[in-house]
Amino acid sequence: MRAIILAAGRGVRLGALGARLPKCLAVVLGGKTLLERQLEVLRSCGIRDICVVRGYRAEAIQEPGVTYVLNPRYAETGSLGSLACAAEQLEGDILVSYSDIWYEPAVVEPLIACAHELAIAVDPQWTDHYLGRTDHPIAEAEQVRFDLQGRAVRIGKIAAGTVEGNGEFIGLMKLSPAGCEMFRRSYHQADRLDGASVADLLQEMIDRGIPIHCEMIRGGWGEIDTAQDYRRAREQWHALKR
Repeated sequence: MRAIILAAGRGVRLGALGARLPKCLAVVLGGKTLLERQLEVLRSCGIRDICVVRGYRAEAIQEPGVTYVLNPRYAETGSLGSLACAAEQLEGDILVSYSDIWYEPAVVEPLIACAHELAIAVDPQWTDHYLGRTDHPIAEAEQVRFDLQGRAVRIGKIAAGTVEGNGEFIGLMKLSPAGCEMFRRSYHQADRLDGASVADLLQEMIDRGIPIHCEMIRGGWGEIDTAQDYRRAREQWHALKR
């Protein structure tokens, strides 16, 4: 199993912190940056071959033992554009991770063990994360609606003020060798790519009848997009580690 971390974007909504450093370095939990936390967890789960897609302030990300890929158009592209820059790495068994989330090994391990060709980590208790989260409204969540077999039937951001999903895609995805091939093929067939997210392509794959399994996780993770998220994450982290 190998991993690709999408860390090209700039943390605009972190305020001054996001202006100085990439989000994955600006956010520090328990004395370690968000990127250090992710690398630590991935390695504890047996993943040693890790590629990081850099973009904003690329030179600041210098973790040892990691392969790097550059997204020179990070300001115009979404997460899908960053993953496309690492297309040569997208083979074999792969775990893809957003860089603005923290997670425990218990979140990663079920994805690694999952037998499905393409699986996404989904939190069915997701609305709890949006209580009091005024700077990152629920409409910005990558909501997932899944069927009784745990297959995704709808994924993406929904109209403001609505809750249509029964889970949230947390930004972790596992692909088998066959899953990588399906993902690459779908990318080349996609109609719209500029500014698209990974979730956008996943929806196109669903529309084409490609099965996407939802691996349910409960707790042990968090997203940090705004300065408010950062304050809340530090409080949550300290509470967890007491």
